[in-house]
Amino acid sequence: GELEELSAVLFQQANEMVAKEKRARAKLEERIEVLEGRDAEKRKRLEKLDLAIQRIGRVRGVLEK
Repeated sequence: GELEELSAVLFQQANEMVAKEKRARAKLEERIEVLEGRDAEKRKRLEKLDLAIQRIGRVRGVLEK
């Protein structure tokens, strides 16, 4: 009857809401992964720059003697 139909509609809407939230969460998790990857890449670049600066400092030190 009408009650069963209403229950079915509400259940369907609830399922759609849950599915939508799952998709949104998956999208956010994917975005976080991308951003964390970029962050790690930037850290590696900074480490390389830091090492290069240290080498330059050592070379300067040797040349100034």
